[in-house]
Amino acid sequence: TKSNFEEGLAKAKAMAVAPRIATMEATTTRKTKFPLAVDSAQIREHIGPRHVNVVKASDQDLEVLPYELTYGVNRDWLDDENSGALAGALLKIRSGGSKFRQHPDALVASVFAANPVSADGVALFSASHKTNPLDSASASWSNLKSSRALVADNLAKARAEMMLYRDASGDYMAANATLLIVPPSLEYTARKLTQAEMVPAASGTASETNILRGTFEILVVPQLEAQSSTTWYLADVSDPNDRPFIFQTRAPLEIVAKFSPEDDNVFEREEYIWGARCRYVAGAGNPYKIAKYRSEEHTSELQ
Repeated sequence: TKSNFEEGLAKAKAMAVAPRIATMEATTTRKTKFPLAVDSAQIREHIGPRHVNVVKASDQDLEVLPYELTYGVNRDWLDDENSGALAGALLKIRSGGSKFRQHPDALVASVFAANPVSADGVALFSASHKTNPLDSASASWSNLKSSRALVADNLAKARAEMMLYRDASGDYMAANATLLIVPPSLEYTARKLTQAEMVPAASGTASETNILRGTFEILVVPQLEAQSSTTWYLADVSDPNDRPFIFQTRAPLEIVAKFSPEDDNVFEREEYIWGARCRYVAGAGNPYKIAKYRSEEHTSELQ
């Protein structure tokens, strides 16, 4: 049973989305504070004594949750050498492995939808982020844009906007936003915009050379379709330790099979049981690393 479970787990590996957009890390505690360092220091000419800048941080708590998946098969089916029942049971084990491989994707997709508070104390997608999260009087910036259809000019503008984000010290963040995240309905459009030699001009009537061809990579997330078929995201995932989402694992996936005739479950329920269990959590990460663009119907002009 364990080998069948692992086979299903391995076959679904190519489907994994979460590792592409989330900081994947292990935690040794049930609840973990995830900090966002606030560095307001500026490089200054070294005249006189050094000026010591204190690095501060805002943070959020992420609490891991347990997840399980359990299967059972009637003891008589196996004792009677019912090959069909046995084959069906083993197939369930394979599909269980596939479910666990894709489950992190579903949890990260739920963060897209829930839009929880991130480490700066504001919702992950918001127009009220502060360059200094610890100073309410600091300048606001937005990673939540409306009326932005997925067209060439809007994509270029989105990348430029993320490059111009500033940190608490006023320095440019220079985000390298190259990952375009879309639901399946926008995949065709996204691939045309990022891979075609020519793209429509801003007017939508003529074509011009696609100078950004090869700049972007496409990530299709099926779970986003149910949330909105017209919303797209641009992300900087160049740093595996600093991404727009966080996925923490407390206890790795394990599978336990109870096929002993002396097991209490078999005696009481006439059933062989096996199951898998793990503990992890997905949450909002660094809002500087992603922006959300709502694509309204029939909107083609640059907003």
